[in-house]
Amino acid sequence: MEAYVMIKVEAGKTSKVLAALRKLPKVRQANACFGLADIIGFVEAADEKDLGEFVFGKIHALPGVVETNTHVVFEA
Repeated sequence: MEAYVMIKVEAGKTSKVLAALRKLPKVRQANACFGLADIIGFVEAADEKDLGEFVFGKIHALPGVVETNTHVVFEA
């Protein structure tokens, strides 16, 4: 299962959150951006449970993360 995770961070924390995010094992790509999110990450997980545990347990635990919005990838 793959998903894009849009991440809002505290002001001035983007670089630190981005560096920490890129070290997490399920994160395949992460980039800072302009717009509603400060960072967009691309994550691979085994299933929905694994994805949820990763987002809430690892990404939300990073100092400076304020909010996430997860978009699961599917084939049409």
